[in-house]
Amino acid sequence: MKRKLRLKILGALLFIGTGLYIYKNWETYNNKTEIELDDITYSQAKLNVESIKTEFKNPIWLVKTETPVISFRMTFRNEGNRAFKNQMKILAIVCNGLMQGAGNRDSSEFKKVLNDHSMSMSFTNDEDSIVIDITCLRRHFELAIDLLCDVLSKAHMKKEKIEIAKQEYITYLSQMKFSPQFIANEKLENILYKKGHPYYFSSDECSKAVSSYTKDDIDKVYSIIFNPNDAEITIAGNIDNNTLTNSFNKIFKVISQKNHKFENVLQKAALYDRKKHEHAELDNAQSAIVFALPGIINASPERFPLRFAVMVFGYGFNSRLFNSVRNNGLAYFIYTKTDNLDLQNTVFGAVDTRPENVKKVIEIIKEECKKFYEKGITKEELKLFKSCIFAHNVLDTTKEVLNFVDNRRSDSIKIENINNYLYNFYDLTIEEVNAAIRKVFNPDNLVIVDCGKSVKDTENIKKEEEKCKK
Repeated sequence: MKRKLRLKILGALLFIGTGLYIYKNWETYNNKTEIELDDITYSQAKLNVESIKTEFKNPIWLVKTETPVISFRMTFRNEGNRAFKNQMKILAIVCNGLMQGAGNRDSSEFKKVLNDHSMSMSFTNDEDSIVIDITCLRRHFELAIDLLCDVLSKAHMKKEKIEIAKQEYITYLSQMKFSPQFIANEKLENILYKKGHPYYFSSDECSKAVSSYTKDDIDKVYSIIFNPNDAEITIAGNIDNNTLTNSFNKIFKVISQKNHKFENVLQKAALYDRKKHEHAELDNAQSAIVFALPGIINASPERFPLRFAVMVFGYGFNSRLFNSVRNNGLAYFIYTKTDNLDLQNTVFGAVDTRPENVKKVIEIIKEECKKFYEKGITKEELKLFKSCIFAHNVLDTTKEVLNFVDNRRSDSIKIENINNYLYNFYDLTIEEVNAAIRKVFNPDNLVIVDCGKSVKDTENIKKEEEKCKK
């Protein structure tokens, strides 16, 4: 009896103590998403960024770090594929060939040098640029420069390697014809960008174009793509300025000897007055939904409020669409982002779901867009997503520092304002975010494409499955 009494007394004391603790700390719990200046300082350490002049037109941005690792990126801006507007995906074939050996080294030897010196080198391309990424130890930096010079001047663009690259890409396109996401994206791009626009894409036309490319076509593109006037170079690491200047002047000497002729094909694409919803039929157990809204230019003062708004609308676990679609079991994944292309900026979103959920998900996207446009965000969302943004900008590695600074450069952020970047979000008011929402999230401009099995076919399948069970 006494033991039971003692347990009851201990339980009561524990209950009272817990209640008092929660009461005293209620303000802390209630304001757990409040952002402090110390959070910003931790989230983005002070970066030492210098602007260094070389023979290149654009200065190098050097971010000093204390690690033995050096990462650098060379981006060659192509402004809407202005040089190759009639040659679909030819840059993809060229980039594939750049790692097939260079100088006096064939592919296997070239890659062995990279592996033996713990070095990575990659070449990627999109509609607007070619990007070269290199990461190495500081003591191997000069070797990395020499290898890159070989690639840019004497890459092994052999005929047999080009044919392999072409076949790989054509095979990829043929496989993607069974992907709802790929088909939906292609159809959306056809709505946004008419034939003749640099961003226009057709998988069928692309396959025919790629299969027709000759070695002469590839050599011609290779001879002009690395224009020194287009290059933007960002580097993170502990390296002295003289070594840096001499190294990149060596690269400049190599590529400045090439023939760079570009055609101006600047064309803006409008999203207005287009079909609002299209369906692509595909016999698949999964459906894809993609949608787009007209964005704003990357240099616009509303770009920070808009990016914030996009996160609230459909990026991350706390977003509107995640809560209304994903958490209700209507989708496998969902996200929204801003596509900052040279010729057209869009707000783009994608959803993967089952065919029977497509109609409901599209209704929710339209409803959420309308609600977002009319009412904007709440004060609670403003606080919460400020926390999310700061949490996503913890710079722990040299590569993360490089990506952060290079992205700010693409944002047209001045070098002296790099360390104040997060304040662009910290200082946002609810009025600024809602003004950006009213400028972009007009539901009348929403373009939607879904790809998958039609609802009617799905309902028949369900009936057949139920009969089989009986």
